[in-house]
Amino acid sequence: MLTIDRRLINASNQKQAIGKLEKLATFLNSAPGAYSLLFVLMLRVNWGIWDIRDLSYGDSISYFNDACLAYRTGLTNFAWSPLYAALGAVIRHISSDPFFYCMTMRVGLYLVLGLMTLAVGRRLLPAPIAWFVSAWWVTLPIYFNTLYEIHLFATIPYLATWLLLLGNNNSRWRRGGALAIMLAATILVRNEESVYFALFSIAIAVKEIIRWTRNQDRKESLLSIAKPYIIPILVATSIIGVFYLRSYTQYPQLAAVFRHKHTNNVGQIYCFGFQQRHPGVWTKSPWTDYQDLMTKTFGAGEITMTEAIRANPKAMAEHFMWNASLIPSGIQFILFNRIAGRITPDYISPPTDFTRATALSALVSCILLAGLIAVLKQRSEIAEWAKSRSWALTAMGCYVPVAFFVMIMQRPRPSYIMAFGFLLMMMVGFSLWRLLGKTPLAKVTAAACPAAMLLIFWTNPPYYPKHDHGRRCMEYVQFLQPFAQSFKDGRRVLVPDHASELAVYLYRGDGPEQSTFTSVLPYEQYDGKDISKFLESNNVGHVFVDRPDLSVEFLTFVSRSPDWKLIALQKQSKRTLMLFARTTAGPKGQKNTNPFHLFDLPLR
Repeated sequence: MLTIDRRLINASNQKQAIGKLEKLATFLNSAPGAYSLLFVLMLRVNWGIWDIRDLSYGDSISYFNDACLAYRTGLTNFAWSPLYAALGAVIRHISSDPFFYCMTMRVGLYLVLGLMTLAVGRRLLPAPIAWFVSAWWVTLPIYFNTLYEIHLFATIPYLATWLLLLGNNNSRWRRGGALAIMLAATILVRNEESVYFALFSIAIAVKEIIRWTRNQDRKESLLSIAKPYIIPILVATSIIGVFYLRSYTQYPQLAAVFRHKHTNNVGQIYCFGFQQRHPGVWTKSPWTDYQDLMTKTFGAGEITMTEAIRANPKAMAEHFMWNASLIPSGIQFILFNRIAGRITPDYISPPTDFTRATALSALVSCILLAGLIAVLKQRSEIAEWAKSRSWALTAMGCYVPVAFFVMIMQRPRPSYIMAFGFLLMMMVGFSLWRLLGKTPLAKVTAAACPAAMLLIFWTNPPYYPKHDHGRRCMEYVQFLQPFAQSFKDGRRVLVPDHASELAVYLYRGDGPEQSTFTSVLPYEQYDGKDISKFLESNNVGHVFVDRPDLSVEFLTFVSRSPDWKLIALQKQSKRTLMLFARTTAGPKGQKNTNPFHLFDLPLR
């Protein structure tokens, strides 16, 4: 009678299981597996954004307006990130829907950046650690849910230069290409990248001069050395020239535009920081009323950074020291999406969690310190690793002063230093790599990587379903869009909220450029006195009402006045939207013939 040894069967099953785990680990650590899993993770984190998130607001609407004008006229504003406007115009060619534009910009740029972080990481770190670093970056809301999409776009040039330089380390063409990207990004995206370009240019010049002077034979001519740098820079300069020629702001007006852009920024950042330093002393808006405080402090409402330092060095020193004191909180925000203190380093209020933020900060600090000790013990091995990546590491080193320059001059806002957050995460990953080394723990960690990667995927549910704040702006646009053409009669539209957003999203670049932002009037400009005079003096032809949350005073007036007629009504579960239009006033004492009566619905 034949028998089967169960011990052999169990051993065989164990080998098969281990073999399958090894295959899974190999696949997840391979390029196709790692990129696919990270891509799916990013989709999972952002799943439902198209059903929940509102239209972009704030600075984003100005860039949307520029994209609309670029689409309609082929012209951009050279002073305000023209490359971003050109990208927006391309999206407008696909669809004219503002919501499509907002979602495509936000999700598209986030996906591109996430995959770029993995591409950079895999060229610097072991594949599993690189994946975990990228997963850390892409799952933090401060990055994918950043206020304005332009900050995602402005981070791409930094990662693009690092990725380019991580190829052939001895290629002058790659270094020339990186310089070209830096130059183009400085002019066409964000001007502060000029510091990055200058520092890297100096590093290249010093290295080439030292190499040329040490070469006694002088086999290489200066032209052959300079050509790989000059040609890419000439290409970048040509592209910049094309954008300048296709700009509706050129010299000499361009100088005034650049100055206003700079003075506007200086006024806003100083006044916001002043309100944090001196609560209750100055209570006006730092965004629209900064000229008041700047005049009191520096003697001029519109003043450059240099002029402000000369006019009142003590006030600016206080501003810089305050920003420097916020750097620890800013670093906590970009690493953990929470801070231990109570004062925000951003313009928004981040989650405050003293215990968790402090514990995570201590953990990261210990890892970095232990990693530094390990590096000192492994100097020869690290030198060999760094030698083949020296120019990429040099570029990253050139970016660090830029990040600190921005944090001190502006404020340590994560949106301004997204690439710096990624570098810090890379340093943590590098430290872990050197700490594990060839220890037995490294083998255990490698074996557990597939499970850890899948666990990260599973424990990061979609973000937006838990952060549904409503879509008021989008609801307003959808309600008012059928009447957009009638708003172009020269009269203004009075709205309860989102005035700037509605002005741009309704016109979509088709209205008169100079009056787009002034065609929609917010309720907040009402002085609380005579409504009739307010409407007449501001040339209001339509009144938009959102009841019951807003608009009670105006609803009371227009619903009882014979000069106004209800032309649109939409009842929703939580609010009722109404649009009134001015009509020819009837004889004195004539009853209001509006189909809607004020007391049909209870007011609040």
